[in-house]
Amino acid sequence: MAASHLGYDRLTTLPVELVLAILTVLPMRQIVQLRQLSRHFRELVDGNKSTLTRQSLAYNRSRLRSRHQRLTDFRGLELVDVVHQYISYYGIIYESNDLEVVRVPYPPIFKSFRATLIESTPGFARARRVAHEKLWWFISTLQRACAERDGETRVSECHPMLEMEDFFPRAAPMDRRAPFFGNRDNLIAKLENKDLFCGPHYTRVHGKPQYFLTFRMGMSDCLEAYYPRPWDYGGTEVTSRILLLPDLKQRFSYCIKTQAMASIFWDAAAEVGDFAASRFRQAAVLEEMFIW
Repeated sequence: MAASHLGYDRLTTLPVELVLAILTVLPMRQIVQLRQLSRHFRELVDGNKSTLTRQSLAYNRSRLRSRHQRLTDFRGLELVDVVHQYISYYGIIYESNDLEVVRVPYPPIFKSFRATLIESTPGFARARRVAHEKLWWFISTLQRACAERDGETRVSECHPMLEMEDFFPRAAPMDRRAPFFGNRDNLIAKLENKDLFCGPHYTRVHGKPQYFLTFRMGMSDCLEAYYPRPWDYGGTEVTSRILLLPDLKQRFSYCIKTQAMASIFWDAAAEVGDFAASRFRQAAVLEEMFIW
């Protein structure tokens, strides 16, 4: 009891500047919990909202903008590097059945990949002429090569895929001066890099998101039944005008991790003014948002 009381005294008697410095590195949900402990912390938090939320808002805006850029800005990258951006983030681009056999492309991710590739690649007219199956073969071959390199067995029963030596003659570049599929020798060298396609693999690890905040192309009919088109207008207004995030143009979607934060977001879409005035709610929502 005495030790607990002493610890409490030590924390509450620290200089305010030091306590605030400690609080700014905590997640918003923990700051909210701390606020409920006592009148002292409630007054401390309420009196320093701007200080406590500034860093969180700036960090999470930067995090989401950076992720958006990595998924959409392909300037100066070879196609293998673009594929790396997607696979390292999402995991494998291809869906598996119950036997964990990679069979077909996962449509929403592949559609986003191809559409963004066409729009953002210099000379994108060539990308538009690249047949869907050629792009599919290219990605499949890269995935298989990396899986075999890492000793994974889940690709052993895949549909037959082209060997790297056979791929380039069949998938001839649209412009030999600037090969769309990249330089073969350079590609082989990159496949030897253990970091290629390594990453958080969020979709492969956690599955499809449950809580969508903005509409994206490729949503299933079932999902659209839950979230009809009009819902997106309010969501995009919140993400763009209040949270100051990039417009994803329906190529991707802003999602959120928990139902509780999703409820706060949709309340915000209905009452924009209240949400715009609450930096704590903005920071808490941003903290749990991600792009899919």
